[in-house]
Amino acid sequence: DPFLARSIATVLVSPITVVKTRVEYFGAMPRKNFIQCLNKLVKKEGIGGLYRGVVPNIISSVPFSGIYYSLYTTMQGKMIEHVDQPPIVRNLVSSSFAALIATVLTQPADILRTQAQLEFTNANAYRMLYNRCRQLGFQTLFIGSAPRFAKRTLQAVLVWTVYEELFRIVREKKSVLMTS
Repeated sequence: DPFLARSIATVLVSPITVVKTRVEYFGAMPRKNFIQCLNKLVKKEGIGGLYRGVVPNIISSVPFSGIYYSLYTTMQGKMIEHVDQPPIVRNLVSSSFAALIATVLTQPADILRTQAQLEFTNANAYRMLYNRCRQLGFQTLFIGSAPRFAKRTLQAVLVWTVYEELFRIVREKKSVLMTS
């Protein structure tokens, strides 16, 4: 089950994500490495601190992957049927479009994940969402979306285009070897 796999992966990397988010926001002490930051977090907040924001992270990453892959494969199929373009162009267009749409749809959950990882309260994600929208308005859920769009789109374009091109090359080489 891909949803279960993505959820488990999200939980497993949660400590890394929490430390990364904290270091990006607060900065790391000079000469502190990842392990030292991790130990400081555990001492200060306990093991639970390593999993701060894991629910919003799952709510963001699992749907992102599902939406992305569905749109990507659908777009690939439509382009093969209706557009005469080289495979690399289909990969670039399909991955860009899918990443953009999936990012827009999951942006609010990603904002919640970041806020949960940076806040030091035990408020649940729904209460945080309510309070944030009440204080700053609904548009607050899309703050910082331009860098996220750029990052996710670039990641998707690179990963899927390289994957598809390598797969195509291997398939062609295999075909040549089989006919020789």
